[in-house]
Amino acid sequence: MIRFAYEEARSLGERILEIIAPLVTRAEIAGSVRRKKDLVHDIDIVVIPNILAFPGMMANKIKSHLGGAVVKAGPKILSMIVLGRQVDLYAATEETWGVNLLRWTGSKEHNIKLCSRARRMDMKLAVSRGLEKDGKVIASRTEEEIFEALELPWISPEEREA
Repeated sequence: MIRFAYEEARSLGERILEIIAPLVTRAEIAGSVRRKKDLVHDIDIVVIPNILAFPGMMANKIKSHLGGAVVKAGPKILSMIVLGRQVDLYAATEETWGVNLLRWTGSKEHNIKLCSRARRMDMKLAVSRGLEKDGKVIASRTEEEIFEALELPWISPEEREA
């Protein structure tokens, strides 16, 4: 897996955010770029797309500005190679924004710890729905409300390694 510098990844991610801005109501870079890792292997972006923009219109808009190729396109994910870099866009809704941003920011180890804590508290951290208690979503709209429901202090993305 090819790794590249944080600054290059952040710059490309920000360019993509500018390009897709007319097609989304909200978008943010996630993953190792949000965690400010020195080296990253891809760019993860969480978006709330306008109703018909995802994935086709979004892929076409990115390709028309930066070139690239679609690797995978579905109702929740658009994976592309843009300027030789892997870019993954994940579709969320207002209701699932926080849980998607949390999941796709990672790290994997951090997410496992949060899921384990939820289980110990008789809850489930469902990555597609949010934090559930007795089958009902109790936190999903923001990362902060998920941390609060798990009785944890806010943990900044840069500190989410394990």
